Amino acid sequence: MAKIMNPDQVQKDFFKVIKEINDKQEVVLIKTKDQEEKDAVMVGEECWNAIQEVLETDDCVAHVNKNTQRIIDRIFEEDSALLRALKNL
Repeated sequence: MAKIMNPDQVQKDFFKVIKEINDKQEVVLIKTKDQEEKDAVMVGEECWNAIQEVLETDDCVAHVNKNTQRIIDRIFEEDSALLRALKNL
């Protein structure tokens, strides 16, 4: 089950959230208040690498098409951009 936080909570305790995600192998759902904005998910690097490994495996039960892979890559890029932006605050 994912821990649910709003963007303000995540931003306030960003580095603590990262530590908890990695230490506890936790997933955080960042739930926005604005209905027009999409939510986001944060996972630790170890978890992300495991997801990527499964997606790249030919024996994977659920074949991931190119569009889905592009979405996953875009999420990772956006999370990286968010991290850089928050570090500059």
